[in-house]
Amino acid sequence: MVSAENAQQHLGPMNCISWIVGHLASQENLYWVVRAQGKDLAPELEKLVGWGQPASTPPLHEMWAIWRTVTATADEYLDTNI
Repeated sequence: MVSAENAQQHLGPMNCISWIVGHLASQENLYWVVRAQGKDLAPELEKLVGWGQPASTPPLHEMWAIWRTVTATADEYLDTNI
């Protein structure tokens, strides 16, 4: 298990783990919630962890919460529409 503190550490040029979780959540949100369903569950993610944005170290617990919300909504759509 990764601690919240370790999840916010940058190792060399790599993004931190919490950023990666948030970035993946933003991609799921964009493809399967915004584009597919016309709603945006996490509009703040693009500025926080989007492509081309400055490095950030968001709290891991917040990124996991957003990930769970976004993927649950995406899964409901995917389970009934694909």
